[in-house]
Amino acid sequence: MTWLRPDQNRSSQKGYYFMGALLSKKAASMAISIISPSVIQLLRQSIILGGIFKRGQLHVVVLDPTSRWEQGAEIIDAVLAEYTFNEDNRPLEGPYRDIALGKAMVSWRTGQPSGWVAQFAPHLLLPGDSKHRGSWVTDGIVTTASGVQGYFDEMVAKWLGAACSALSRHQMEAIILDKERDTV
Repeated sequence: MTWLRPDQNRSSQKGYYFMGALLSKKAASMAISIISPSVIQLLRQSIILGGIFKRGQLHVVVLDPTSRWEQGAEIIDAVLAEYTFNEDNRPLEGPYRDIALGKAMVSWRTGQPSGWVAQFAPHLLLPGDSKHRGSWVTDGIVTTASGVQGYFDEMVAKWLGAACSALSRHQMEAIILDKERDTV
C-alpha cells in the first residue's frame, strides 16, 4: 500500500492512506490549544515558584488514529500535531521531541500507554524502544508528552487525548444530526 502524508493531495488518489475524517490536523491542533492554558500555568508555576513540574519545557504529540504501524506507516507521517511548550525561554534541555515520538511509537505499536507496557508487558518492547512513561491511548488516539516527570507527562497526554476524543465526538454529533448526510 502506498501512503500519503496528511498534507499531500488526496482528491485524485484511490487506495491510499488518508487521515481520519474527524480527527484532522486542525482538530488535533485545537486540542493542544484547549489544554494549553493548564499546561502553561503549571509550567510557569514551576519556573517562578518551584512548582511540581521539574522544568518549564514540554513537548506534546498527537498521532492519527487511522494510521497503522503494522501496515507500514512511518510514525512521522502519523503525526497530526505537535507542539513544544517552552515557558522558561531557554534552549531545550533535552531531546523531548524524540522522547515523545519514542513513547508514541510504543503506544502506536501496542495500543497501550508506554508506562504500562514498560511496567506490565515489557515483553512487547523492541530494541531501541522508549522505557519512559508519558503516552496515553484514548479511544484509539495516541497522545504523548515529554519534558517533565513521567507521571506528569502521562497526565498531560491524558488531557490531550480527552480533548481529541471530545472534539471528534462533537463533530460526529453534527454529522448525525445532518439528515442530508449518510456518511462521515
